[in-house]
Amino acid sequence: MPVPASFNDIGMNATIRDHVGWVWYQRSWFASRAWSRDHNRVFIRFGSVHYWAKVWLNGVLLGEHKGGHLPFEFEITDHLVFNKPNLLTVSANNRLNATTLPQGKTIYPNSSLYPEGYSIYSHSCDYFDYSGINRPVYLYTTPRTYIQDIYFSADVIHVTQGRLVYDIITKGDIGQCSVQLYDEQGNLVAETSMCKGVLRVDNVHPWWPRGMSKPTVGYLYTLKVSSWDLKTSALLPIHIPSRYQLTMDYFLT
Repeated sequence: MPVPASFNDIGMNATIRDHVGWVWYQRSWFASRAWSRDHNRVFIRFGSVHYWAKVWLNGVLLGEHKGGHLPFEFEITDHLVFNKPNLLTVSANNRLNATTLPQGKTIYPNSSLYPEGYSIYSHSCDYFDYSGINRPVYLYTTPRTYIQDIYFSADVIHVTQGRLVYDIITKGDIGQCSVQLYDEQGNLVAETSMCKGVLRVDNVHPWWPRGMSKPTVGYLYTLKVSSWDLKTSALLPIHIPSRYQLTMDYFLT
């Protein structure tokens, strides 16, 4: 079975095409010994598994995920073996219910006319139950200590002053963060050593769309985030909106 793909589209068998319920994927692979030598953390990331997924590695349940439209991942560092193949098992269930997107329903007729366990399954809309590992699966490594996420929101709090509220999510033992904000000309306008806080921007240049007769059309600041414990950093383009309360989230992998 190819991955990524919906299993319904593979082959001409109507039983497979119209199947509703659990399906299983399994494969074995060797882990790179460099991951162990470099003391890395190892993750497996699924772009999408429709709709309810469970994942095992070497017989250990890593976890489960409901919702076939978004990616999810698990850390597998402590479950890898390096002297023999690793066995990855994934199960997926495409049966919908009242809490899924889209919705579906299953009715179990209470009648002796039907065999035990018989059910009637239907949707609340025009829909076909495509299912499977529909997007790519990746293995990736990180240092033991790393920046996982950066969340921020920018707004104007005064005619000449802006504000950037940020939160840097880290993994491992990170002491302090280096946070620097540069204007469009590369000048440093604000900085701090806290991993969570607020940056004040004086003489702010709000972001305006073209056609508004403003001098700062499409003006972008650059946020540089790094850890004093690491040798890596992240650069994020940021616009400070001309209206209040515009929130932007950025996810690092």
